[in-house]
Amino acid sequence: MSAESPATSDGWDARAPLKSLAAAPVTKLEWGGGNQQILSAMYLQGVTILNHTILKKKMKDNFKMMQISNKAVEVRLKNEASPNTDYQIIMTLGMNIKGIDCCKSYTLFWNGKFAQIYDV
Repeated sequence: MSAESPATSDGWDARAPLKSLAAAPVTKLEWGGGNQQILSAMYLQGVTILNHTILKKKMKDNFKMMQISNKAVEVRLKNEASPNTDYQIIMTLGMNIKGIDCCKSYTLFWNGKFAQIYDV
């Protein structure tokens, strides 16, 4: 860690949801950042930066795709042999996902700099 914030979005990772901030009560909530879109919660032992992640989803043909974390997507494919069940695949990528798409048996993921295509 360093004292400086990352200069690009690649330096940031989505955080898991917080169940609680700390054992001590929150003493102050404050908005900050360039567009006042960052919320911090302060308590006696420190500060927690609260953030949100917009998770992507896509439904097309036999595909159902839903982002489940900053680097993972759940893909469901219709099982033609058994109409009441789907094939389920969890795909974990080596990048922060900014967008997803699918067509036929292909999935597409991108992060703003490059894209990855997979044949499912």
